[in-house]
Amino acid sequence: MHKISIIIPIYNVEKYLSKCIDSLLNQTYKNIEIILVDDDSPDSCPEICDKYAKQDKRIVVIHKKNGGVSSARNEGLRVASGDYIGFVDPDDFVDPTMYEKLYNKIIEDTSDMSMCRFKYVYDDREIFVCENFFKNINASNIKEYFTLVGDTKKGNYIFTNNVMGNIWRCLYSKNLIKNKYFDEDLSLCEDLMFNINVINEDTKISLVDEYLYFYYQRQNSIMKIFNEKKYESYKNYVNKILIALENQIDDKYFKSYKFLVYVLGVNIIIRSKSNYLKNKFFNDKYFISLNSKENYRATKKMKLTIKYKIAYFLIFNKFFRLYEFIFQKLSRKNRS
Repeated sequence: MHKISIIIPIYNVEKYLSKCIDSLLNQTYKNIEIILVDDDSPDSCPEICDKYAKQDKRIVVIHKKNGGVSSARNEGLRVASGDYIGFVDPDDFVDPTMYEKLYNKIIEDTSDMSMCRFKYVYDDREIFVCENFFKNINASNIKEYFTLVGDTKKGNYIFTNNVMGNIWRCLYSKNLIKNKYFDEDLSLCEDLMFNINVINEDTKISLVDEYLYFYYQRQNSIMKIFNEKKYESYKNYVNKILIALENQIDDKYFKSYKFLVYVLGVNIIIRSKSNYLKNKFFNDKYFISLNSKENYRATKKMKLTIKYKIAYFLIFNKFFRLYEFIFQKLSRKNRS
């Protein structure tokens, strides 16, 4: 039976960490290595990690100088001894059967990696993330799915959710990600860049059509607390991702993706509630160039629901106040 190494980067999550670790210790697949990377967390996380390590020999703890989430994951990759690698965020948790099912699917299909569906988890509810295109993903068309839009059964407010923009729902063969590391200059969307570097036209991908990962939505998450430093990080991310994707996907998909990262930026700026950042973003020539007629028209080739068509129309035409009003109204509706 192959060993699975699961890497958890840890910083300032004492409220959630035990639930995360317990969900891994309770996996039906027992041959696992749980690598807890304490990124110099200022709370009680270091003590929690050490406590669990004393209780279960499958747990490996690394205490390191603070370097960010990418640095922590890279440290985990350097010590991982498993034949397969998984990643879990410390404020999330997983189904007890997740890694058994992901592993079995890889073995059954002789594939390089597998992925499952996920749910958004709030303090008072769970929301299924509907990816109707999920069953159609394969190595030959995976790059196209960087541009697709996600939705939820409860009508979640406008957002973009590309299928490869996260690593925590995936299980990778160690051979697939050998000598591949996270970009430590990125503090936003580093998952997407990692997958771009890992997946190619020869990668065989298996899908487990079940909701096995639970993505907790914190009010103080990095995407909800946005400041000038995060603004520059997002701009850095957009630039790097677009350079990486430019020659990897068809032009029509690339154009639509440029518009979608602009839309994501608009949503982040609205959530920031900062007039300074709004003014900075909406007058930034780099971001303005992404909101072009050519890029906007490319999104019309996507299968969009009416709410996305309206959202993109408002954003393209710079009706930002109206869009913000609708965005906030839908946000309140989802919280009720």
